[in-house]
Amino acid sequence: MRFITAAAIRRRTVTLLAVIILLAGGVIAYNSLQVELFPEIEFPLVTVTTSYPGADPEGVVQDVTFPIERAISGAAGLETVQSSSFEGNSIVLATFKFGTDMASAESYIESAVSGLAFPTGAQSPEVGRFNLDQFPVLQFSVISDAGAEDLTEVVRSVILPELSGLEGILQTIVSGTWSAR
Repeated sequence: MRFITAAAIRRRTVTLLAVIILLAGGVIAYNSLQVELFPEIEFPLVTVTTSYPGADPEGVVQDVTFPIERAISGAAGLETVQSSSFEGNSIVLATFKFGTDMASAESYIESAVSGLAFPTGAQSPEVGRFNLDQFPVLQFSVISDAGAEDLTEVVRSVILPELSGLEGILQTIVSGTWSAR
């Protein structure tokens, strides 16, 4: 350690040059870092939601949730299966190991549940992946003294086309309720 210190003191110009090179390299490396506000992250999660109107929770478990769990249990890379059954609905969450090809996992689950026979009244299961891009980044409220019909017309004909025309806008949706003051 003394050797390095003694060499740095004896050859000050070399030491100063080495420090400058390190600083310049750090600045260049910092400026070349890729930074994203919303990085693309693929969560290893596939959801299966099924609606069975009028069924009690026990009926949903027996007739919908258990068959779905059995059908997807052989998926490659599957870590855990969690389910929630309540009146008229079933939600099954299949968690996979990181690095699993999620497109093929979703495809496997879709084909596995499409072959199941559900009781009359149960709707076809909806299979999907968890994706942060599906959540709204920005929401607006529009308030006016005009009637609901007039306000709806202004939003649909003026505001939505303007927002949809902006670069980077994936989707615009009108939703909500109207109330009189």
